[in-house]
Amino acid sequence: MSKSIPQADLDTLIYTAINSPSKQNETHFKLKVYTDPNLIHNIYDCTKRFALFYKDTFDKMFKDTDEGVVANNKYEVKNSQVLANVVFVYCDDEDNLVGGEHVLAQKENASEYVKMKFARNKNFS
Repeated sequence: MSKSIPQADLDTLIYTAINSPSKQNETHFKLKVYTDPNLIHNIYDCTKRFALFYKDTFDKMFKDTDEGVVANNKYEVKNSQVLANVVFVYCDDEDNLVGGEHVLAQKENASEYVKMKFARNKNFS
């Protein structure tokens, strides 16, 4: 994180990230780009759920509960891949829906089928 990325290079990376091909040119994401080292380090501090484990120790490390996954802090590490000069964060975006199923899936009385189709389309694009 001691180096900076030239603005022209950063602009190219952002353009590529936003305009890369997707299924039927659908975009179900918003892109946030972070270059502030302090903010990036704060994001890094939130990655404690990253873990390296062997199959035979998995049951000691994680427990599935109705409230969520409980992890043994003894085995968790932070994800150092986040400590980059720039971090791209993709967030859900449902502001620009393009298909009938997509719009129907947002309605309160949407069928499980339509909700499933919408989720599937988002995952594939």
